[in-house]
Amino acid sequence: MMVKTLVSGVFVHDKKIGLLRNYKEHKKNSTLPIRLEPVGGKIEDNETVEDAMHREVVEELQRTCTIIRKLCVAVTHSTEGSFDAHMLYIDIDGDYTTLTTHEPSKLDGIVWLNKKELQEWCKHPPANFLIVPNVSSSLEYIVPLLE
Repeated sequence: MMVKTLVSGVFVHDKKIGLLRNYKEHKKNSTLPIRLEPVGGKIEDNETVEDAMHREVVEELQRTCTIIRKLCVAVTHSTEGSFDAHMLYIDIDGDYTTLTTHEPSKLDGIVWLNKKELQEWCKHPPANFLIVPNVSSSLEYIVPLLE
């Protein structure tokens, strides 16, 4: 089986991580949770991790970004299968207070979580929400960014 890869961008403002509300599967079946996930997506053929990150930020947030550093590679799962997720720490260019999502077919906003909320939601998410596995398994790399 071919390993699928994707890129995930972790961005932080005021000691809070921004996670996108992905309701694509929830819209099809309301018993499925709304996924809270970093900006990102699949890496296309002949595309570098960095190029994919820049493309996904433009597609999902209509912004540009600066890649600060690679955090880790984590495994994540979705209805499309399992993926190796290249987790990058990024800075979104522009004003964070006006940041919003721009893919209305699947995204409907950003949830901002502080360190304590992120750790709690990874263990016990509120009803109808799920923190994606690549975030939960990367807490050791993400939590220091929120301090």
